[in-house]
Amino acid sequence: MCAAPKGHKMWGNPCNQKAYTPELFWKCACNYFEWSDNNPLRKVEQSKQPQKLPTNYDKKLHGSIKNFLKQTIDLPFTRAYSIEALCNHLDISVQTFLNYESKEGYETYFDICLRVRQIISAQHFEGGMANIFNSNMAMRKLGLADKQELTGKDGKDLVTTMTFITDNSAKQTFASNERDVE
Repeated sequence: MCAAPKGHKMWGNPCNQKAYTPELFWKCACNYFEWSDNNPLRKVEQSKQPQKLPTNYDKKLHGSIKNFLKQTIDLPFTRAYSIEALCNHLDISVQTFLNYESKEGYETYFDICLRVRQIISAQHFEGGMANIFNSNMAMRKLGLADKQELTGKDGKDLVTTMTFITDNSAKQTFASNERDVE
Protein backbone atom coordinates (compact mmCIF):
# COMPACT_ATOMS: atom_id res chain seq x y z
CA MET A 1 0.00 0.00 0.00
CA CYS A 2 1.37 3.40 -0.97
CA ALA A 3 1.42 6.26 1.50
CA ALA A 4 -0.73 9.29 0.78
CA PRO A 5 1.17 12.32 -0.51
CA LYS A 6 2.30 14.85 2.10
CA GLY A 7 -0.47 17.36 2.85
CA HIS A 8 -3.28 14.95 1.91
CA LYS A 9 -5.88 14.45 4.64
CA MET A 10 -4.83 10.78 4.91
CA TRP A 11 -1.10 11.64 5.12
CA GLY A 12 0.65 9.98 8.04
CA ASN A 13 -0.53 6.81 9.75
CA PRO A 14 -3.39 5.35 7.66
CA CYS A 15 -4.74 3.61 10.77
CA ASN A 16 -4.97 6.94 12.58
CA GLN A 17 -6.94 9.13 10.22
CA LYS A 18 -7.61 12.75 11.09
CA ALA A 19 -10.94 13.06 12.87
CA TYR A 20 -11.95 16.24 11.00
CA THR A 21 -11.23 17.95 7.73
CA PRO A 22 -10.20 21.59 8.25
CA GLU A 23 -13.63 22.79 7.08
CA LEU A 24 -15.48 20.39 9.36
CA PHE A 25 -13.17 21.25 12.25
CA TRP A 26 -14.00 24.98 11.90
CA LYS A 27 -17.73 24.25 11.54
CA CYS A 28 -17.71 22.07 14.67
CA ALA A 29 -15.68 24.65 16.63
CA CYS A 30 -18.29 27.29 15.73
CA ASN A 31 -20.96 24.81 16.81
CA TYR A 32 -19.19 24.51 20.20
CA PHE A 33 -19.10 28.31 20.62
CA GLU A 34 -22.79 28.54 19.78
CA TRP A 35 -23.66 25.65 22.11
CA SER A 36 -21.69 27.30 24.96
CA ASP A 37 -23.52 30.59 24.42
CA ASN A 38 -26.93 28.88 24.35
CA ASN A 39 -26.27 26.63 27.37
CA PRO A 40 -25.09 28.80 30.26
CA LEU A 41 -24.01 27.27 33.54
CA ARG A 42 -26.78 27.33 36.14
CA LYS A 43 -26.52 28.12 39.83
CA VAL A 44 -29.43 27.79 42.21
CA GLU A 45 -29.43 30.28 45.09
CA GLN A 46 -31.84 31.21 47.79
CA SER A 47 -33.69 34.38 46.93
CA LYS A 48 -32.23 37.39 48.71
CA GLN A 49 -35.29 39.56 48.12
CA PRO A 50 -37.66 40.02 51.06
CA GLN A 51 -40.64 37.76 50.54
CA LYS A 52 -44.19 38.99 50.81
CA LEU A 53 -46.99 36.63 51.60
CA PRO A 54 -49.88 36.74 49.16
CA THR A 55 -52.90 38.70 50.38
CA ASN A 56 -55.06 35.58 50.20
CA TYR A 57 -52.59 33.51 52.26
CA ASP A 58 -54.11 30.62 54.19
CA LYS A 59 -51.75 28.36 56.19
CA LYS A 60 -53.90 25.29 55.71
CA LEU A 61 -54.05 25.62 51.94
CA HIS A 62 -50.58 26.89 51.09
CA GLY A 63 -48.34 25.09 53.62
CA SER A 64 -46.05 26.58 56.20
CA ILE A 65 -44.36 29.97 56.09
CA LYS A 66 -40.96 28.23 56.12
CA ASN A 67 -41.59 26.58 52.76
CA PHE A 68 -42.68 29.90 51.31
CA LEU A 69 -39.51 31.62 52.52
CA LYS A 70 -37.25 28.91 51.03
CA GLN A 71 -37.78 30.16 47.49
CA THR A 72 -34.82 29.75 45.20
CA ILE A 73 -33.86 31.37 41.94
CA ASP A 74 -32.02 29.87 39.00
CA LEU A 75 -29.13 32.11 37.93
CA PRO A 76 -27.57 31.65 34.48
CA PHE A 77 -23.79 32.22 34.19
CA THR A 78 -21.87 32.62 30.96
CA ARG A 79 -19.99 29.46 30.12
CA ALA A 80 -16.32 30.30 29.48
CA TYR A 81 -14.83 28.82 26.32
CA SER A 82 -11.79 26.60 26.71
CA ILE A 83 -9.63 24.35 24.56
CA GLU A 84 -10.39 21.46 26.92
CA ALA A 85 -14.16 21.90 26.63
CA LEU A 86 -13.87 22.30 22.85
CA CYS A 87 -11.95 19.03 22.67
CA ASN A 88 -14.58 17.29 24.82
CA HIS A 89 -17.30 18.69 22.56
CA LEU A 90 -15.46 17.42 19.46
CA ASP A 91 -14.61 14.09 21.12
CA ILE A 92 -10.87 14.55 20.52
CA SER A 93 -7.97 14.75 22.93
CA VAL A 94 -6.17 17.97 23.74
CA GLN A 95 -3.10 16.36 22.16
CA THR A 96 -5.02 16.03 18.89
CA PHE A 97 -5.81 19.76 19.03
CA LEU A 98 -2.14 20.50 19.71
CA ASN A 99 -1.22 18.34 16.70
CA TYR A 100 -3.70 20.24 14.54
CA GLU A 101 -2.22 23.47 15.86
CA SER A 102 1.46 22.91 15.15
CA LYS A 103 2.50 19.45 13.97
CA GLU A 104 3.97 18.78 10.54
CA GLY A 105 1.33 17.41 8.21
CA TYR A 106 -1.45 19.49 9.77
CA GLU A 107 -0.56 22.82 8.14
CA THR A 108 -4.10 23.28 6.79
CA TYR A 109 -5.36 23.39 10.42
CA PHE A 110 -2.88 26.00 11.72
CA ASP A 111 -4.94 29.10 10.90
CA ILE A 112 -8.13 27.49 12.19
CA CYS A 113 -6.52 26.63 15.52
CA LEU A 114 -5.10 30.14 15.76
CA ARG A 115 -8.57 31.60 15.14
CA VAL A 116 -10.08 29.28 17.77
CA ARG A 117 -7.49 30.42 20.32
CA GLN A 118 -8.16 34.08 19.43
CA ILE A 119 -11.90 33.65 20.00
CA ILE A 120 -11.31 31.94 23.36
CA SER A 121 -8.78 34.58 24.46
CA ALA A 122 -11.08 37.43 23.40
CA GLN A 123 -13.97 35.95 25.39
CA HIS A 124 -11.76 35.52 28.49
CA PHE A 125 -10.36 39.04 28.21
CA GLU A 126 -13.69 40.76 27.53
CA GLY A 127 -15.48 38.68 30.19
CA GLY A 128 -12.76 39.50 32.73
CA MET A 129 -12.88 43.21 31.94
CA ALA A 130 -16.67 43.29 32.26
CA ASN A 131 -16.60 41.21 35.49
CA ILE A 132 -18.62 38.46 33.84
CA PHE A 133 -15.73 36.17 34.76
CA ASN A 134 -13.36 36.54 37.69
CA SER A 135 -10.95 39.10 36.26
CA ASN A 136 -7.94 37.70 38.14
CA MET A 137 -8.57 34.19 36.84
CA ALA A 138 -9.17 35.42 33.29
CA MET A 139 -5.97 37.48 33.25
CA ARG A 140 -3.97 34.60 34.73
CA LYS A 141 -5.36 32.21 32.10
CA LEU A 142 -4.29 34.67 29.40
CA GLY A 143 -0.82 35.05 30.94
CA LEU A 144 -1.47 38.70 31.78
CA ALA A 145 -1.05 38.35 35.55
CA ASP A 146 0.85 41.14 37.26
CA LYS A 147 4.00 39.49 38.61
CA GLN A 148 6.39 41.41 40.80
CA GLU A 149 9.46 40.08 42.49
CA LEU A 150 10.56 42.00 45.52
CA THR A 151 14.18 41.68 46.55
CA GLY A 152 16.52 43.67 48.65
CA LYS A 153 19.84 45.24 47.76
CA ASP A 154 21.90 43.17 45.27
CA GLY A 155 19.09 40.58 44.89
CA LYS A 156 19.22 39.48 48.53
CA ASP A 157 16.10 38.76 50.57
CA LEU A 158 13.97 41.77 51.34
CA VAL A 159 14.22 42.61 55.03
CA THR A 160 11.85 44.85 56.90
CA THR A 161 12.90 46.00 60.30
CA MET A 162 10.83 47.55 63.03
CA THR A 163 12.29 49.49 65.90
CA PHE A 164 10.37 49.68 69.15
CA ILE A 165 11.20 52.06 71.97
CA THR A 166 10.17 50.69 75.33
CA ASP A 167 9.48 52.51 78.59
CA ASN A 168 13.12 52.49 79.60
CA SER A 169 14.14 54.02 76.22
CA ALA A 170 16.02 50.89 75.09
CA LYS A 171 15.76 50.20 71.38
CA GLN A 172 14.78 46.74 70.18
CA THR A 173 15.04 45.86 66.49
CA PHE A 174 13.20 42.97 64.91
CA ALA A 175 13.96 41.66 61.42
CA SER A 176 11.56 39.81 59.17
CA ASN A 177 14.18 37.21 58.34
CA GLU A 178 15.90 35.24 61.15
CA ARG A 179 19.27 34.92 59.42
CA ASP A 180 19.47 38.72 59.13
CA VAL A 181 19.50 39.17 62.91
CA GLU A 182 23.05 39.41 64.22
